[in-house]
Amino acid sequence: MALWRAAMARLTGRTVGLDGVVGQQNNYRQSGFEPAHHNMRYQGVAAPLPTVALPAAAPAVQSLAAWSVDDVCSYDRAFFPDERSEFVRHWLVQRGSTALGVRGADGEWAGCGVIRPCRSGYKVGPLLADNSALAAQLFDALVGCVPPGSSIQLDVPCTNPYAVALAESRQMQPVFQTRAHVRRACAHTAAAPAVWNYDV
Repeated sequence: MALWRAAMARLTGRTVGLDGVVGQQNNYRQSGFEPAHHNMRYQGVAAPLPTVALPAAAPAVQSLAAWSVDDVCSYDRAFFPDERSEFVRHWLVQRGSTALGVRGADGEWAGCGVIRPCRSGYKVGPLLADNSALAAQLFDALVGCVPPGSSIQLDVPCTNPYAVALAESRQMQPVFQTRAHVRRACAHTAAAPAVWNYDV
């Protein structure tokens, strides 16, 4: 608890989010956190997957080694509410992981993702893309990088219907649920902006 209190004190004045166990919601409320949305862990098996139709001019998925790290960080920044370049730089080079990206038909960066070993099999995340077709192409390419029959996990926010549809279309099953919580620095009265990008 001492570490928790020290962390909360350090973050005074900032909006703080956490992904917590559903059964501990009352404890989170005591620290000022309110429920936001549910997240679901889906699990499946690496196997040959259906081909996803892409725009005719869309190039193939490529290793993120072909991107500059600054480009990756810049693309990631569109999905995440704070600067985290140092985190991204290390995330891309984890031992045993594979990082892939794709450009859109216009040649601009349009998606990226990472698959890494975890306690049981492999986990995909993040998976960022401009649309659901590119997200599916990236997901399939990432899964294709691990041995067939491996367990695959994907955590998705239940508020993202495209992410849920992707998991279900790959015959993945829900195995674990958490709930996002937020402690806001101040009241938010403005309407939330529309989110167009596809983000897992």
